[in-house]
Amino acid sequence: MVVDTSGSQASVTDVDDTTHCTRGIALRSPFTVAPAVTPVRASLSPRVAARNLWLRIEALRRNRAFLDAYRAARALWLAGLDVVFPDGTYWLHRFAGVPVAPLVRS
Repeated sequence: MVVDTSGSQASVTDVDDTTHCTRGIALRSPFTVAPAVTPVRASLSPRVAARNLWLRIEALRRNRAFLDAYRAARALWLAGLDVVFPDGTYWLHRFAGVPVAPLVRS
């Protein structure tokens, strides 16, 4: 809610659910006080940025295919079976010595 006292009559205007904090309010508030309202986070987690829609869709499909292959290989590996992880599995290859599929160039 915003109160406007600049005119002859005070008016109250409803603002959306976000709380606005001006620079002056922020400077006058103690540094030990946390904000009462948490910022709204975006629901989209951007992993791929591309202007071309079809290139973006293709990159997202490649990411999904990698995650599916990685999850399947990890489940088998945790079960104690010998498995080859998809290309792009760096940490397990480097520190756990798991075999990784060779890079496939397209």
